[in-house]
Parts: sequence; C-alpha cells; structure tokens
Amino acid sequence: RLQKPPDLWLADLTLDQFNAALHEQILDRSPDEVLADSRQIFAEMVAAVEAHDDAFLFGVHRVIGVPYEIHPNLLLKSESYGHYYDHLPTIKNWVKQGS
Repeated sequence: RLQKPPDLWLADLTLDQFNAALHEQILDRSPDEVLADSRQIFAEMVAAVEAHDDAFLFGVHRVIGVPYEIHPNLLLKSESYGHYYDHLPTIKNWVKQGS
C-alpha cells in the first residue's frame, strides 16, 4: 500500500540519529512485543507483495506528502534484507573496538 510514512521516516537524519529516535520509541516495549510486531509486519509485507503484480512492484509511484518517488521493490529491499548492509560500517567498527 502506498501511504505517507511517519514524519520520522522523512526527517533529514543520519542512520545513527534515525535508529536512536526509533530506539527511544520502543524503550518501554518488551522483546516479545517487538518480535511479535516484526512477525506481523513481515506477514503483512508478504501479503502485500503477493497482492500486486510486477508492474506495480517495479513501477515508480508518487505519494502525497512524500518528497521523493516510491519504488516498491527498492523499498522492500531497504526495509528487509538490504537493511543489514546499512549497518555494516557500525557493526565492523564495534567489532574492531572489542578486539
């Protein structure tokens, strides 16, 4: 579904600033709640992908209130398996500091 994300997702923040803001939002939630949320969102994502054809998934879309074009296939990548790569520099630095 194409809809405007929360303002935090549109803010001009670094990855570390964005993650710190997200962390603040979930501090009071238990790990079980976060995992349950994750599983639910993943199921919704799979259902959304299955409900759309390739033309939609690989198309370019505009959403009111979003200052950039939406590419569903790229969004799916960045918010799932591709997200890991965003964190590699921080993870490598953390590992290096521990050795």
